[in-house]
Amino acid sequence: MCQFYDTTVSNACTEPVAEKVTDKQRKNFCGYFQPDVDAGNRVKATADVAALSQLDALFGLSGSSKDSSPVLTAEELARRKLDELFGLKPDDK
Repeated sequence: MCQFYDTTVSNACTEPVAEKVTDKQRKNFCGYFQPDVDAGNRVKATADVAALSQLDALFGLSGSSKDSSPVLTAEELARRKLDELFGLKPDDK
């Protein structure tokens, strides 16, 4: 996927001078294409958070769990684990 791809804008592209692709079933070329290497990770992290929320709601755990910390994104969770590994506290940064 391209880093300029965005379904919320006209032509699904945030690059202002890119040509419109009318037939998406055929080959096309874009000189502005830049691969978005994190696209899959963002989708997976969002899906993970959504799945956990649905499970919590299903089993009535939302708000009544023993850990009242907010749901963290994958990036925030990784940062927290890294800080714990090196013995850093959130206020040490």
